[in-house]
Amino acid sequence: MEKEVLLKLKKGDQSALKTVFDQYLEPLVQYAFSYIGDKEAAKDVVQQFYVSLWKNRKHIVPDTFESYLFVSVRNRSVNYLRDNKKWVSMDQAPRETGYDPEPAQGEERQQIIQSCLQSGIASLPKKCKHVFLLTKVEGLTYAEVADELGISVKTVERQMGIALKRLRVFMANYSLP
Repeated sequence: MEKEVLLKLKKGDQSALKTVFDQYLEPLVQYAFSYIGDKEAAKDVVQQFYVSLWKNRKHIVPDTFESYLFVSVRNRSVNYLRDNKKWVSMDQAPRETGYDPEPAQGEERQQIIQSCLQSGIASLPKKCKHVFLLTKVEGLTYAEVADELGISVKTVERQMGIALKRLRVFMANYSLP
């Protein structure tokens, strides 16, 4: 999603809401359906989410927007199940409902994972994030990172351990389609 559209949405532009609605309606309904197992209830959950999105538009963070969409719909789906006492094992819901992502949805899933990961990296402490990016994005060895930053290899190892642990916890909080 383009940041311009999200900034317009944040300012109250209804055409931006329509753009977001058109782009994400079907994937969000499918995602809610994978939890609930009822297409009409899934549509209701997503529709209620869009009302909430509009009411809370001033709090939108463009960098984590896609993650926000899917996490919010997941939470609303779980709340729906709780409120209606229609419990389903969450790890079995997609198989039981017959939800089988198509290749295009696989690409969307990959984008969601990437967005979640970027949000997780952004949430890391400054030094930890810098070490992580130098190692994983730039491809530097621990020794090269230590030389570049003027720190010990042990410090690099410690910072990477912190980063990886926090990212595992961060990503575990997201149930992806």
